[in-house]
Amino acid sequence: MQNKETIKKAVDILINGGGLIAPTETAYGFVCDATNKEAIDKIYKIKKREKNKFLPLAVASLAQMQDYFELNKKELDLSKKHPGLSLVVRPRVREQVNNVFLFKDQKDCAVRISTNNLIQSIARKLGRPLTVSSANLAGEDVCYSVPEIKKQIGDLESKVDMILDNGRLKVKKPSTIVRVCGDGVEILRQGEIEI
Repeated sequence: MQNKETIKKAVDILINGGGLIAPTETAYGFVCDATNKEAIDKIYKIKKREKNKFLPLAVASLAQMQDYFELNKKELDLSKKHPGLSLVVRPRVREQVNNVFLFKDQKDCAVRISTNNLIQSIARKLGRPLTVSSANLAGEDVCYSVPEIKKQIGDLESKVDMILDNGRLKVKKPSTIVRVCGDGVEILRQGEIEI
């Protein structure tokens, strides 16, 4: 599935404000350009998710993460030690970066260095973070196959521009989400990665 043509097509779709369904390190996810609020808004609508709850972001590398987010030493150490761990952080102080990732009533967002080669390649080629949220309705079971997503969401072809179907994925826990509080780490969601 991961070839140059597929990645180029996926990135072209994202650049033009479209959305994808793709396999991630844990399950299938909705993917869009994290700097495109209209594309993100579509994901909220498809998932029927409340907008005061952020959608997680994924980056290709630690360097890409640091381009957009201020990390303290503890957050930096956690990101190096546990790629795939989602950190709840504030976007960089620069006004244009803050406004890009946050909707009204949101102060923080969760971002992780993806350990999925496809997601990494797309984020790297796009050159900025991706919004990657599980491809399911809010509050419903996580989906490990495209038929499971269709059962929950219905007609996918009218809702996303590309489906990268890699068959049934191995069942895994969702990504672990943490927030650094001083010297401690608060686990907001325990997932695949143990801290």
